Parts: sequence; structure tokens; C-alpha cells
Amino acid sequence: MEDSFGNLVPEAGFGGGDGGAAGADGSAGDGVPIPNAPVTIVDSVGKSVTTRTDALGYYRLRIDGLTPPLIARVTNEKTGVIWYSPSVSPVIAREFTTINLTGLTDKVASDVAAKAGRTGAAQLTPAILSANPKALQDAKAQLNADLSKQITAAGLNPSTFDPVGTPFRAVLVDPYDKLLESVQIVKAPDGTTLVDPIYSLGGSIGGLGSRQMR
Repeated sequence: MEDSFGNLVPEAGFGGGDGGAAGADGSAGDGVPIPNAPVTIVDSVGKSVTTRTDALGYYRLRIDGLTPPLIARVTNEKTGVIWYSPSVSPVIAREFTTINLTGLTDKVASDVAAKAGRTGAAQLTPAILSANPKALQDAKAQLNADLSKQITAAGLNPSTFDPVGTPFRAVLVDPYDKLLESVQIVKAPDGTTLVDPIYSLGGSIGGLGSRQMR
């Protein structure tokens, strides 16, 4: 098996060598990594799996046996902030699904929940994703349109960037991390996730320090 970065993950170690292992991996960050943090993924029938991120906010776990759609969450135990991330990707044996956990994934989760009359990413459920199959795609497209200048300045393509599924490392040289550095992400009192640009866009945003709200 290969993870989201193309690194070999021996199935004998990851899935017991039974030939049916499927994985999810991704990075948790908000301009800096979210290290040693609990990650939980819940499926459409209520089954869940858990793990913790490493020192760079990366996690990897086995998800065969789960039934999409999936909702992932990470808890920053230092700040209490929880980021959610929705995925409608199929679970495929011997493959990994990228499910990042950032303020941008929380934003799309919040927007999908809003379309179903709910408030905030915490109220998004797999059932809502199932009932609104196009809502997640629309929320991602709207995010990319709203942040197109920031996405481009970070070195990403607004037409292909996927906050949930674009693999990244929570380090300053990574384009996705640069994008996180260029926006301010906050939770409104009602739980809605808000994203606003915080830097001018005259040129590259590389090397900026984190100014995320924590």
C-alpha cells in the first residue's frame, strides 16, 4: 500500500497482511501542526476509529469496515479547538484516502451543515452528507472562489485545490500550509466557521509567520 504521499506502507504491519486493509491519512494544522492530538473518524452507521497525530500533525489509521460518508475530527488539546472534515470518498482496499483536518476543512463542513439548516461543523453528520450529495462539492467550490487569490499566491491551483483531499505537511514550505498562514479562521458564537484573508497579495506569501486565531 502507498499512503497519500506515495510512501510504502507494508500491509503486514498496517493491516495484518490480510489483503483487505484500507487507510485514511492526512495532516492536522492551523498554520502550525496540531501534534499528539486525538483524531476520530465516524461513519454513516456510527462506527468509529481513533488515533493520534504525530509531532507534525500527521495521522494514519485503518478504515476498512467503515461505510462512507465519513466525518473526521481532531481536538487541539492545548486550545480546545476542534476541526471537522467531511469525506464522501469510497473506502478502497489497499488504498489510502486523504482526509485533512484544518480550519478550511471545518469551513466546508460548516457550510454543508448550514445548507441543511444546521449551525456549525459540529452539527454535520454523515446522514446530512448522504442526503445532500452535491453540497460538499459546492462548498469546496465556493471556498476556492472566495480564496482564489490566496490559493494562487500560496502556489496552489484554485480549480483543483481540495482542502480535504490535497495532501500536505504542516511545515512552512508546503503550499497548503502557506495558504493557512494567509487566512484567519475563527468560530462564531453560534459555531459557524468564518474565514477571512489577513495578508495583502502583491506577491509570494512564503515565509510568513502564523497569525491564526487559536
